[in-house]
Amino acid sequence: MPTYDYLCNECGCEFEQFHGFNKTPEPCECGSSDIKIVINQVPMGFVKGKPTTLGQLAESNTKNMGSYELSEKRAKQKEGNLKKQKPKNWVEKSGDANQSEINKMTKSQKAKYIQEGTK
Repeated sequence: MPTYDYLCNECGCEFEQFHGFNKTPEPCECGSSDIKIVINQVPMGFVKGKPTTLGQLAESNTKNMGSYELSEKRAKQKEGNLKKQKPKNWVEKSGDANQSEINKMTKSQKAKYIQEGTK
């Protein structure tokens, strides 16, 4: 539970109260419930420690890697992306003929094309 600072609008005194988020504050010592919360400047401090988010973790890992490791990781990632692509049919994998040219070939020409990869 946090500690809140309050200011009484009637008497002007400042006081602290320790209570939960949804609780209403108790009235001032003078009995007035006309009080407002005082927001003080939060002390800022930066502590270098372990990464807490995925972005910080990725950034620290990238900084720690050398250029060789980084290029190797990117190559593996690219290779994985290529595996996810739609597989090519046998016509597109090798050879220099397109589908319409293959359809015009005779059976013996198609067999030769499959074996050699040329028209």
